[in-house]
Order: sequence, then structure tokens, then C-alpha cells
Amino acid sequence: MQIIGKRWKEMELLAIAEEIDGVAGSFKYPPGYIRITAPTRITR
Repeated sequence: MQIIGKRWKEMELLAIAEEIDGVAGSFKYPPGYIRITAPTRITR
């Protein structure tokens, strides 16, 4: 879900997002989904 609002209204948007999260719950990957991350690069 994406929440879009007016310029300079970030705090209001964050408050709305927090309310939505309380009702809908946090993001969860679907059952059976395998999350693949990019390999970590080690620099020396």
C-alpha cells in the first residue's frame, strides 16, 4: 500500500500509516514465498 499526501505533511502521513498498520497488521510474506537477498560484499 502506498500513502500519498501533500507536501510538508509527512507527520500526518506517518500517523495515518501507523493507524493502518494497527488495523491491517505489518507486512507478511505470503506462505511458501522464499525471500532471496543479494549477497553481502566484504571489503578489506
